[in-house]
Amino acid sequence: NSLSKFRGLSPKRLLRGDYVLKNEEPHIDFRLQKQAVALLSFGQDAAESTLLERCVLSIRRRGDFHGPVVIITDAPSARYLNVFDENVIVLKNREEDMKDYFESDGSMKYRRFKTLILEYIDNIPELESVEWVYYLDIDVIMGQPLDDLMDQLNEKYHIKDSPKHSIA
Repeated sequence: NSLSKFRGLSPKRLLRGDYVLKNEEPHIDFRLQKQAVALLSFGQDAAESTLLERCVLSIRRRGDFHGPVVIITDAPSARYLNVFDENVIVLKNREEDMKDYFESDGSMKYRRFKTLILEYIDNIPELESVEWVYYLDIDVIMGQPLDDLMDQLNEKYHIKDSPKHSIA
């Protein structure tokens, strides 16, 4: 099992729910996807807010992106259960990734996860075809199709010519 190093997490425990968009979001075949969006949601403030839900909703509606969205979070599993469409994968962080990375305000341990996104995604067999991962902060709200942003990033930074799983 490729997810075995994610302590306490098995493919059956990947949280997939039925967000408001459930009827609007057909299940996609992850094996055909070349692009994914990654989001990080850490800390009590994030778990108690609706920033993450608003971000995903804007990615789906205004951003017109229906591919996989991967969320890594330290929130309790029940927090995002039955919240998102089935094309959103919610992963609980590994406890070992939280140790020994504390700043006085606690923020550094969360920022560190930006460097771990690809490692988490590489351990999701359904996403092995993903070549480009776009990281977005959860306070980002889409105002136009995400494809436009992806095309601009690809053109400016030659992402399509970069190694698999580049983060923009």
